[in-house]
Amino acid sequence: MYCISQGRVLPPLSKEDQQRLLTQAHLHTLVELLEAVPDPRGRHGLRYDLPYLLTCLFAALLCNGQSTEAVSQWCREHINLLQDLFGPRLFFTPSGSLYRWLLPQLNAEVIEQVLRVLGQGYQPCLSH
Repeated sequence: MYCISQGRVLPPLSKEDQQRLLTQAHLHTLVELLEAVPDPRGRHGLRYDLPYLLTCLFAALLCNGQSTEAVSQWCREHINLLQDLFGPRLFFTPSGSLYRWLLPQLNAEVIEQVLRVLGQGYQPCLSH
């Protein structure tokens, strides 16, 4: 997958790498786990890699973002945080229309599995 924001081609994860990430959730961050979600988009013109988009979406939802436009607003307001987490990029603020187009194409079962694995990996921390 070509990513404009990083200016390079990012290879998709193999099935083995996806499974490894999902079985060792406690050793990985949310961003790393989201790499296991298959990207349904083609290679042409990608400004944002999928883990970046999903991390922004989840962060905005956790901050009471109620719409896809709220995700864009959250990104604009937290550019410094995103730069610290993801490093230098050409683009930091995905549009609400991108999310409206992308979300119906994602495999909800895979995302649910990633979140379930993440929750299980952090369960001891949540019980205290």
